[in-house]
This record gives sequence, C-alpha cells and structure tokens, in this order.
Amino acid sequence: MISHSSPGGSMVTVWTISLDGPDVSDCSHMLTRLSSAEQARATRFHRAADRRRYTLAHVGLREILSKELGVPPSSIRFEQNANGKPRVSQNADASQLEFSLSHSGDVAMIGLSRSGSIGVDIERIDSDTGVLAIAERCFSKQEWEMLQSISESERLTHFFQLWVCKEAYVKGRGEGIIDRLRSFTISLDQGEPQLVQDDHDPDAPRSWKLHLLDAPEGFVAALATHNDIQEVTQVGWPLPS
Repeated sequence: MISHSSPGGSMVTVWTISLDGPDVSDCSHMLTRLSSAEQARATRFHRAADRRRYTLAHVGLREILSKELGVPPSSIRFEQNANGKPRVSQNADASQLEFSLSHSGDVAMIGLSRSGSIGVDIERIDSDTGVLAIAERCFSKQEWEMLQSISESERLTHFFQLWVCKEAYVKGRGEGIIDRLRSFTISLDQGEPQLVQDDHDPDAPRSWKLHLLDAPEGFVAALATHNDIQEVTQVGWPLPS
C-alpha cells in the first residue's frame, strides 16, 4: 500500500487489480455477479482474454462498491449521465459516492471518493505509438509543442503521462472525449501534472487537481480530482474468485 497525504482534508482510494487470471471458461460463473447488460457486453468480446478482463474488472468494481456500501455486489445498480459516466443508483448511502474504473491490458484501476468528482485512467505504454501525429490531432497546441521540444527518449513516457491525465480529467468531469482533448492544456513541468487552462471552464485550474499514480511496470496512470483532495491512497485488490 502507498499513501500520499497531508494533514486533514478528504481522501481518494485507488485500487489496482491484476486481470491476469484464469481463462474466461474457468471463471464464467462470475458473469452471474454482473447485470444483464454487463453480461451481454462481456459476451460480445470475440477474444477470450478480453472477455476475462472485462468480467474481472467489473466484478472487482462491484465487490469494492459492495464493501463500501454494505450491500450485496449483485444488488448494485448503475445509471449514466448524458455522456455515459456511470454512478451508483437506488442507494441513499451512495449519494455522495464517486467512482471511476479504467483498465488496459491485464491491469485495472478503480478510484473511489466521497469528496467530489474523480476520474482515473491507466494505459499500457506502447512503443509503436506515433506520439507526435496523435498529439497534433488530439492535444492542445502547447502540449504538442512541448512534446516536440523534448528528446525522443523522454517523449514516449511524457506522451502517455499527458494522455492519462487528459483522459482522467475528462472522465472526472463526466464529459465526452470527442473534440474535448484539444480544448485544455496540462503541464508536466513541475513534476506533478497541472491543469493550466480549460477553454470550456476558466475556473477549472483552481478546482481540479491531477495526480500521477503508481502503476505496474510498462503502464502509466493518473487521477483527476475535483475539490481539495488531501490524501490519495493506493492499494491492491485480490483477483475475484
């Protein structure tokens, strides 16, 4: 377990789940812990590994929420905002509960907070990614120029750090990704990422904080938090059985 904290304030917990579990045929019983919509989505994956990862990640989410809310995992119901951001419904104790799930490859991360909106994103670093071409299309002008100015040895990691920060921020706001990533700028100059400006919300840099999370080797991850989160704790979550 790791913890980054300062006195007082509120807390976000981020769980890391390894999805390198049994083949989906050996854990198909877990599908019964999911809703009918989740089961249908799981069965639409053509590759067994993708079905397994989806199933384990969403079962893990239900188990974490079950522990927090004190209700059976299968009884948890979700609803979505207009852009598809999920939240727990039909439970008064969940009224202030915010969560965010992200998975990439064989790793999932789940963030949980009762102190404001959050977004989590994790990505596997892919050395074949055409970072400058993607950044030119998807990043702000300032971010693209920053990536151009640094050495190739640093560029890949910086690109993925920016990417997870931007995804986490948009997810935290509950907004759609399309046409949004170019409209705000994140800086990595101070070690910790900072939201510099947002064309859609001039006050956002004062109310949103970004955090690079500890991630398994070969991955990068970030957390975006609204309001003054004083403590971010990361823990492992055992693979569902």
